[in-house]
Amino acid sequence: MKKTNLAFSLLCLSMGSVHAQIATENVNLPVVKSTTTTSTQQQHIIERMRDTWRQNFVPSGPAAPELSAEYVASLNKTANKLWKGIDKNTPAGQLWADTVLDSESTSGRLKLGTTLYTVYQRLFTLAKAWATPGTDLYKNAQLYTVLKSALINLNQDYYNDQTPEWGNWWNWELGISRSVNNTLVILYDDLPSTLIDKYNLATRHFVRDPRYLAEGSGAPYSTTKNAFTSTGGNRIDSAMVVFVRGLLANDPGEISAAVTSVPEVLNTVQSGDGFYKDGSFIQHKDLPYSGTYGQVLLNGLGLIKKQRRRYTMGFLS
Repeated sequence: MKKTNLAFSLLCLSMGSVHAQIATENVNLPVVKSTTTTSTQQQHIIERMRDTWRQNFVPSGPAAPELSAEYVASLNKTANKLWKGIDKNTPAGQLWADTVLDSESTSGRLKLGTTLYTVYQRLFTLAKAWATPGTDLYKNAQLYTVLKSALINLNQDYYNDQTPEWGNWWNWELGISRSVNNTLVILYDDLPSTLIDKYNLATRHFVRDPRYLAEGSGAPYSTTKNAFTSTGGNRIDSAMVVFVRGLLANDPGEISAAVTSVPEVLNTVQSGDGFYKDGSFIQHKDLPYSGTYGQVLLNGLGLIKKQRRRYTMGFLS
C-alpha cells in the first residue's frame, strides 16, 4: 500500500498542547463542567470565541488591514457574479438557474444534497462579501434581505431536523452543516435568534456527537445507513460542526465535546484511516491523501487550536 508523506511536524505544531481524554462509547455527548468560571463568564468567553471564528472569514479590528487588495478583489468578483446570477423574482429557495432544488422526484432527491451544498456555499460567499469592507456588496440591504429569506426558506423546506439524507451522506452531515454554521457566525448579530436555533436543531439532527457519523434518523435514506466512528479528516469536520454549533448556541458542553474529540486524530495507527509512524496519512482505508482530506485535517486542527490557545479557562481547560 503506497502512502504519501505529510509534514507530521506541522500537525503537531498545529495542535500544540491540546490534550483530552477520549471517550469511546456511543453515549451522551461528553460534557466538561467548569469549576473555575461562572455561567456569565462562560458566555462572555463564548462570545469572544464566536468573534474569533468570524474573523477567520471576515477580519475586523487590528486584523482588518491585513486583508490584501487581491483577496478583496477576488471575493468581490466572485460575489458580484453570484449576485447578478440570482433571479430576484423566484422563490427564495430557488436562487440560481443551475441549482434547482427538487425533493419530490427520485432523480431530484439523488442530487438534492449536492445541489443544496452548492447553494449554501454560495450563500456563504455572499455573506462574506456583505460583511467585508471594500466589496461592492458591503452592507447591501437588498443582499441582506435575500440572504435572510433564503436561509429561512431553505431551513423550512430542505434542511431541518426532519430532513432525510437523500444521496451522499457527506453533503448533509459535513458539507452543508459546516457551510451553514460559518454563514450563521458571520451574520450572527443580524439574524433572528429563532432562525439560528432552528439551524442548530438541524445540524444536531445530522451530527449529534463529533465522534460518530450517520447517527441521525435521516441516515437510512443515504448512501451510508449505519452509524460509524468518524476518523481523520471526517473527525475534524464533525468536530468543527459541533464546535461552531456550540458557539452559535452558547453551549459550553458542545464546545468541550468537540475539543475533546480531536486529539484522537493524532494517534498513530497500523491499519486503516489515520497517521502512520512514518508521517503518512491514509483516509478511506487505503488511500493516501496529502491534499483534500489531509489538507482539511490540518486546516481544521489549526482553526480549533487557535481557539484552544486563546481561551484556556473553564470548559476548555
